[in-house]
Amino acid sequence: MVDERLYKSNLACFKEHFPDMARLIAKPTPNQTTLVMEDGKPTDLELGSGRLYKMPAEEFARQQLETYFANPERIILNYPEGAYHKSPYSLRTAEFLMSTLKKHKIEALMGQPKDVIGYLFVFGVGLGYRDVEFDAFNVPRGQRVARFEEYLALVKRLWTEDNVSHEGDMCVLDNVTMHARPVQQPHPPIWIAANNDGAIRRAARLGDAWFINPHATLATLRDQMRTYRGELERCGKPFPAELPLFREIFCARDRALALELAVPHLFGKYEAYAAWGQDKAMPEGESFDHPPAELLNDRFILGSPEECFEQLRPYWEALGTNHLVLRTHWAGMPSSVALSSMELISNELLPELRKVEPGPPQR
Repeated sequence: MVDERLYKSNLACFKEHFPDMARLIAKPTPNQTTLVMEDGKPTDLELGSGRLYKMPAEEFARQQLETYFANPERIILNYPEGAYHKSPYSLRTAEFLMSTLKKHKIEALMGQPKDVIGYLFVFGVGLGYRDVEFDAFNVPRGQRVARFEEYLALVKRLWTEDNVSHEGDMCVLDNVTMHARPVQQPHPPIWIAANNDGAIRRAARLGDAWFINPHATLATLRDQMRTYRGELERCGKPFPAELPLFREIFCARDRALALELAVPHLFGKYEAYAAWGQDKAMPEGESFDHPPAELLNDRFILGSPEECFEQLRPYWEALGTNHLVLRTHWAGMPSSVALSSMELISNELLPELRKVEPGPPQR
């Protein structure tokens, strides 16, 4: 969960030191979001005022900042030399952010002890599903799982061993030492995202927790939890102390308003997922190709804070989840709309969620 004290302090500091940018970010933008197709393949998102990627770098940088500042508790001001030079968009975003800070003679939003913000690191990984991404790294379809498992094992060794040598079909290391070791011992928790039964068994075997996806129905997740528990028992591993769940959520004063404000942007996200083949990585019978009312059912958390609480209840009662990762902003949504949801989540939903004491999942 978000550290509420850190969040509020960062938010207040941002509004105090960047009032002009705060007002700019709060301006509404066109609502329409459509998928751009070229030669039968999705290539971009049309946001109404321009395409998400095919636009001047400065404009893209400003849109990236909107995302940064919509989540002030996640702002990181470190700018290591060369860290952003892989992408001109990332470089321009970083330069714009740093120049803005320098203009206001701000070197950091706040100084916090390391035990508050320095060591809260989770290593989240997943196999992925898009052929275009595997092709970009020249990963043949038949080698995906083997490469994932080999590299994950090497990451653990580099974190925990002084000198690592390895000779495999895909990677060779000769007496390699990693000097920047994790503070968390023996290493940060490893959350493995998984959609189908094979991937869930892999998450149980190799990870510290299964990172439950945001788009499977509750009925599917109940069945998959039995698969997860069964593989844990087979491996002789206990049920994890922390079980994370990712959900799409939008809070408004009532469900009708939540649907009106969220659905156009949320469905734009899932239209893109469907075009990319995300639902093909899910269990048989799961698909994003449904009418809106059917797609909404049992998947997304939408409504008043009280309704959202009740919609979330089965996830800790039936599945045993005790860590929520919530997304309440999607491409094309004005930041002022997303912030209205964030405020209701922070002020009314989170206080009630903190009172919950999740138990073990139902068998």
